[in-house]
Amino acid sequence: MKKLLLSTAVIGYLGATTLNELFEGVKNAPQTKIDSLLTENVKETKKSIENSLFPKISVTGSIEHFNRDMALVAITPTESAKLSKSGQGIPFGNNIQRLGINLSMPLYVREIYKNQKKLSYLIKSKKYQNRVNLLSKEMVVINYVTTYNYLIKYKLALTIQQNSILKTIEAISEGVKNGAIPEFNLIRLKDSLNQLKINILNIDKQIAEVKGKLFALTGVIIDNVIQLKSGNYLRGDLIALKPIKEKINSDIEDIDAKKSVFYPKVYLKIQASKNRTKAYNNGDSVYENQASIGVYLEWKIFDKQNRDIQKAKITLTKDMLELKRVRKELEAEVLKLTETVQFLNTQIEEAKNSIKLKKQLLKSAKVAFEIGSMKVDDYLKYEDNLANTKATLAKLIAQKNSSIAQLAFIYGNDITKIFKEK
Repeated sequence: MKKLLLSTAVIGYLGATTLNELFEGVKNAPQTKIDSLLTENVKETKKSIENSLFPKISVTGSIEHFNRDMALVAITPTESAKLSKSGQGIPFGNNIQRLGINLSMPLYVREIYKNQKKLSYLIKSKKYQNRVNLLSKEMVVINYVTTYNYLIKYKLALTIQQNSILKTIEAISEGVKNGAIPEFNLIRLKDSLNQLKINILNIDKQIAEVKGKLFALTGVIIDNVIQLKSGNYLRGDLIALKPIKEKINSDIEDIDAKKSVFYPKVYLKIQASKNRTKAYNNGDSVYENQASIGVYLEWKIFDKQNRDIQKAKITLTKDMLELKRVRKELEAEVLKLTETVQFLNTQIEEAKNSIKLKKQLLKSAKVAFEIGSMKVDDYLKYEDNLANTKATLAKLIAQKNSSIAQLAFIYGNDITKIFKEK
């Protein structure tokens, strides 16, 4: 198992996790495979409907006993008279065996063709939805990675603050011993260290939660900061709308398919059989072959119980409203995220400049405190300000990467190409 090694100021890693490992983990996750199987299931349903256009062939056989002599096959009176005059067996008996073959196939069933189209659109919808699901998970990976990076950098900032305060304690220890510096200052610094330990433990808990969530999503344990480099996303179609649009096309075909129940259906049927019985007049075995071919029409012209058309129309209306709802939400989200990224860029630059200034201020404050011209709480504020600004910068960078990932997802960009490791 990969291990995370933390030192007081430097973080080192063994067997570092890569961004590609996390993306591959998402692609191979059980849920991603389940999505693919669900699409395959719809494809199999479509194949089943297509195969219904092929002939169905079946073999039949029977042995029947009747309480009176029955005709082996239909026979005319003229044929019966000829057989009687010649003394041949007449094909009537009370035990009849039959072996036959039947063939049937639709010549025209409008419902089948409409269902084919419906499922074609539904397959497209499923494929788009699978793409949306995968991109969504990749976006979440970026969110988790940026959150993890932020927490690690926040922890590092607090660790550096600990070291800085420890050095200050060393610097004033002699003065406290000889009474030149109030002991209160030393106690206050130690109390600050304890609070930092509590804060670091809280961050460790948050780090563990993020690692657990990332492992659940990818099956990979993150063990290091992954420095991200984000590229430019491309504006395009809102990908989350595509599966809904294809579903609407499927709904339209489904309505037509339901209406097609009331269209005429035309079938071809062929039947052939070999039949045997013992003739009732002389006991001879009589064999007769019989075959037929026909075109048959079925036409349902009234069925008040059939409410499938109305149900299909309701589904279409629901999906069209869903399309409008999702489009509005996405357009609002794009507007918010676009402005957020611009705002974050400015904040990041300001935070970087602020860190430079706060480092200088802390250096001066440390000297002022050690010589006794600054109170301990005033000095600690400078320590806190620098650590908090470092944490703020890490958080702003995480928020920027998260916002870019969301925009890339909304426009259907390949997130694995937008984000790279530095």
